[in-house]
Amino acid sequence: MKNKENKEVIRNEVNILKYPLFSLNERKRKTEEIKFSSRTSRNGEIIEIHWNVYPHSKYGTPTVFDKKIFMFIIEKIENLPKPISNPIALGSTYSILKNLNLNLNVRNYQRFANSIKRMISTKIESVESFYSKSEKTWINDFFGLFDRAIFKGEQMPDGTVADQTYIYLGSRLIDNINANYIKPLDMNYYNMLKKPMATRLYEILGVKFFALFQNEKSSRSIKFSYELLCDLMPVTKQKQISLIKQQFLPSLEKLKSTGFLSNFKIENENEKVYIYFYPGP
Repeated sequence: MKNKENKEVIRNEVNILKYPLFSLNERKRKTEEIKFSSRTSRNGEIIEIHWNVYPHSKYGTPTVFDKKIFMFIIEKIENLPKPISNPIALGSTYSILKNLNLNLNVRNYQRFANSIKRMISTKIESVESFYSKSEKTWINDFFGLFDRAIFKGEQMPDGTVADQTYIYLGSRLIDNINANYIKPLDMNYYNMLKKPMATRLYEILGVKFFALFQNEKSSRSIKFSYELLCDLMPVTKQKQISLIKQQFLPSLEKLKSTGFLSNFKIENENEKVYIYFYPGP
């Protein structure tokens, strides 16, 4: 049983876990930029950081479906020897849809193709936010996670015909994966959560809890302002605390009942709402 569980662990790139990339509203089809800004202390200096996601005008903002495809790609990378290199073989669209338990119909074949195109065309702007482990610094850059894709039947660079879908990772993503700037995710647990907000909280808090346990002198809880957490998710901000609780409680209760959290609190402090997270077993 232990070996089976280990096979269900995949390692995702840390920046992608920390910052928002996918809209959690699957029904939103419009093009909407995702922007995150914050201040942080580095070497005794206060730094402004910005993480902006710019979707393509035709394909729109990446959503929950695209995240499923992205996680499938990360799972494929998990099984490759390091250092990984382009292109990454994904398999046939048939095998991909079957692996994701999606209906094998024309609509989902097209959804998959559009998802790949959407993620390739989505660009990220980092201002002191994306950490490059190989360069050992936070970068200022404009880049994509994926550079291109070749679908089955299309021509490969060597002139042969592709027998399956291949994707080329962008240099920023592939460099950090090869530099092991990654964090493990328990995919059995991740998939069991089901709710997009719960899985997103699992990603964000997992990174924070890992850092928390590295420092023995730190408190045993993580505190987020509600506004900051909404920007990280990303989700629409509510003004009334009753609506905030309605928005977050189902996911928080799920994380607590499954042991990821031992407790949580939603508190109104000095006219601002904060959420406290206490790690579970």
